Amino acid sequence: MIGGGAGQTLLSRLSGAARSVWAKHDRDSDGWMPLWRHMEDSAAVAGLLWDEWLPASARRVVAGALPNDEANGHALVVWLAAVHDIGKATPAFACQVEQLADVMRAAGLGMRSRQAMGSDRRFAPHGLADQVLLGEWLEGGAAGRRGRRASSQSWWAGITECRRTTVRSRRSSSMSSCCGRQAESADCGGRCKRNCSMRARSGSGCASGWRSGKE
Repeated sequence: MIGGGAGQTLLSRLSGAARSVWAKHDRDSDGWMPLWRHMEDSAAVAGLLWDEWLPASARRVVAGALPNDEANGHALVVWLAAVHDIGKATPAFACQVEQLADVMRAAGLGMRSRQAMGSDRRFAPHGLADQVLLGEWLEGGAAGRRGRRASSQSWWAGITECRRTTVRSRRSSSMSSCCGRQAESADCGGRCKRNCSMRARSGSGCASGWRSGKE
């Protein structure tokens, strides 16, 4: 796996920093796949599965809840597949392979080393980052979509409300007094871990954003 090759449609629209983000790494060969390539591959496979494999009854279940039915159902499935690993574009994930992190730093995406992040890195898994980043992106675009027909607005509102409900549920079920380092020893059944993940999102943990320079 190496960066480069096909996918010029997407690649031509990306900055050098975006192109440098990695998604897959082979420990044996040190080969790697950039995130943009993984996104395109995932989207292409999802589109093919929708067109050639998914039963019509299943397509109707997905498309029936959307405006314009089938076309938007296809678009939603392809988009979700494309962005399913967007949380890998975060320092907590990217720092895991130092030579690839160096490539990203050289492109302007500064981050701490894996050693400097320590155990806090585990409280910002890329799956949780996916949810937070996509939820905030959808919420941020809601204002710009005002004026569109109500059915479309209701659909987007439903997605973002689902995300807010999930976050509130996680917060309410966690121990509000814990911190990332305490979670390692606290006997809380994993509740502290979830709370600290949300703290990381707000700026107090290792997923708070790219830093300038190495540490």
